[in-house]
Amino acid sequence: MSPHQNLPSVENLHISQSDPKGIMRLSWNPKDHKTGDGVTHLTPDQPFAWSEGKKSAKNFFASIVSGQDEFSTTLPLCSFTKLTAQKKGDLISIGLEFASDCRIYGLGAAPGKFLRLGQKQQLMNFDTNFYSVPETSYSTFPFYLFSIHGNFWAMLVNSSLPARSDVTCSNERSLSHTLELHGNRDELVIYFFTGDLPSIMKNLSAITGRAMMPPIWALGYHQSRWSYKSASEVLTLAKQFRKMRLPLDAIYLDIHYMDRYRVFTWNQKRFANMKIVNNQLLEMGVRTVAIVDPGVAIADDYLVHTQGKHQQIFCKQESGENFIGKVWPGATHFPDFFTRKAQSFWAAWHYEIFKEGVSGIWNDMNDPVLLLKKDFDPRKSGMVHDRRTPHIHVRNLYANKQAEATIEAFARWLPGQRPFILSRSAFPGMQKWAGIWTGDNYASWDQLQENLAMVLNLGLSGIGFSGADVGGFASRKGIFGIVKIAHNRELFARWMQLGAWMPFFRAHTSLFSTRQEPWTFGNEVLEISRKTMLRRLKFLPYLYTLLFENRKLGSPLIRPLFYHYPNISQEAYPYLDKSFLVGEYIFVVPVMESQIQEISFFLPPGTWYDYNTGKTIVGDSIIRYPVSLDSYPLFIKAGAVLPVCRPESSAKDSFYHQFALNIYPDSELRGSFYCDDLDSLGYTQGQYQHWQISGSSESLRFQKKHLGYKIPLKKIILHLPGNFQLHDAQFKKRLDISGYENPSDWHSYKAPWPEKSMELQLKGT
Repeated sequence: MSPHQNLPSVENLHISQSDPKGIMRLSWNPKDHKTGDGVTHLTPDQPFAWSEGKKSAKNFFASIVSGQDEFSTTLPLCSFTKLTAQKKGDLISIGLEFASDCRIYGLGAAPGKFLRLGQKQQLMNFDTNFYSVPETSYSTFPFYLFSIHGNFWAMLVNSSLPARSDVTCSNERSLSHTLELHGNRDELVIYFFTGDLPSIMKNLSAITGRAMMPPIWALGYHQSRWSYKSASEVLTLAKQFRKMRLPLDAIYLDIHYMDRYRVFTWNQKRFANMKIVNNQLLEMGVRTVAIVDPGVAIADDYLVHTQGKHQQIFCKQESGENFIGKVWPGATHFPDFFTRKAQSFWAAWHYEIFKEGVSGIWNDMNDPVLLLKKDFDPRKSGMVHDRRTPHIHVRNLYANKQAEATIEAFARWLPGQRPFILSRSAFPGMQKWAGIWTGDNYASWDQLQENLAMVLNLGLSGIGFSGADVGGFASRKGIFGIVKIAHNRELFARWMQLGAWMPFFRAHTSLFSTRQEPWTFGNEVLEISRKTMLRRLKFLPYLYTLLFENRKLGSPLIRPLFYHYPNISQEAYPYLDKSFLVGEYIFVVPVMESQIQEISFFLPPGTWYDYNTGKTIVGDSIIRYPVSLDSYPLFIKAGAVLPVCRPESSAKDSFYHQFALNIYPDSELRGSFYCDDLDSLGYTQGQYQHWQISGSSESLRFQKKHLGYKIPLKKIILHLPGNFQLHDAQFKKRLDISGYENPSDWHSYKAPWPEKSMELQLKGT
């Protein structure tokens, strides 16, 4: 007999209807936190609110109020899935049973393969020590995406409590998600999402928050190292990039810029006159991003500590004394970002960084690391927040709250400037404030493959702007990986080719490593890097448009094939973690194995332009493709109209430089482009342009979607393959298009920049 027989089911409980469409909220044994406005009052461990809003017959709000410790039900959203929940002691286990051909994705940047079947994960933000601690991650995303027969549904567990995830792979597959209560109230809230995949992602972002738009320079190439140890070294580095004709938008300042690793200080010997240095860098189109760790050194001669102690902004022990940890500066306190005064205090101290001309903030060690280089279980820390909330209840939210305080710092000291924040740790909702990178990886082909898997799953978990350390931060797993001497030329070249298509593109390496700038790998890799970096900048307007779609629709920039091809052939399944779509129209097959001369992949249905040859090929089949170190399969969807530009030395200098549309003719044309001032918050007040493009092999139509910003251009360039041209010959313009990587037989035209909806006539030759 089933242990769940005769237990309460959803059908026997009260169901009311609620927006947004396609979301069901299920709450087991809840307490009454409702207010008159219909919005749930939340404690920090339950981060996402729910508003009952308008009525819709296709939406459900199920409140399970049985008061029992166990229940079982078949979810109304998918008849093939059985839900169980059970409370035993200090644990609540959510169980799902589903068909053997169901596939599971999500869980953000948790390690492992793209497909989550057969994986176990500890969902608690943790310093993985170069991924040497099994089944752990720097960030936590309790979000699961389920796929079966081209249909999708998803589950978000609305709790920041630590959890264990176990996805078994057998004839009847199952998922177990076990929350550790640690004395927390007996409440469990889950959101279920149904519909097509774009609808699920849009609804997920409606629950967890719409993404920020980073400044345009965030999409350029970033160079980092632990550490560039002086201002003169930073300046020399930027000059070398320019001398080598390599694009560069940002250089990172790791912990050695500080005085004795004390946050919000500068080492006055090595980093004096940084305001002057940053001005010189800005003249070259280069910005700096400074690391800001949460640990505050305990020292009587250090104002951040003495003022913070006086204002009572630090986390406490259960005894009421300030919690003491140990990180880079030694003994440390940690700001309690769950209090308003701590957030305001933290924002105020960023003045010491911004006054020197720094443009971005890099939040590291924000899991948070409480005891450096110790095998320390944060569950046993005894640290509390706001004098009463155990740290473990809200640990997974700590990085989000620090990012929220950093947003306040930008608003206070750089008003009107679009913030750039990069975070190591995260929880759903981080997209509102910051992008994330996947933490301290290491240089291996396996990690290169996990780079793609992590970014794909982050996108499917609500984080659109993410990336990994190009080239690998360490040499291997574990503390001794901090030493990295050997140069793997092939691995670095392939990582650059993959990284150039990731939303965030940064090379980073450890303190005890050889140099890892592109020219240090020899001339061949230097040329490959230059080609790769310039190609990214060419497609910068397309990537920027995808960022806008990510904010508006929750759609990831980097997408698995099933995002746009849900009924894809089963023969494609083995290749889903070996290729990806950039938006809807660019298909990329990175080379992620050593010594490969030929690669096999599944080309999606439809007609595609081979970017390397200009020829067209029909997909929906397995393709074998020859590759060399400087090439990999890259395809553009026939019918795509893609915004591009002619690359310069930085993203901002590139974006409006010969802004153009590449047209890949087919019986139906589709595309869009988004433009704004690239670095202010004006877009939040509607100061942008958004155009939808449609047409056929005979015409091209521009439809105005939003026109709230005056573009600093009077003409728009159109590029067409050699057998097509604009009907009106007056637009034809001879242009040097080699910088666009377009084939030499393509035609270029200059047409008026659209100020209203318009149509241009095309004709084949």
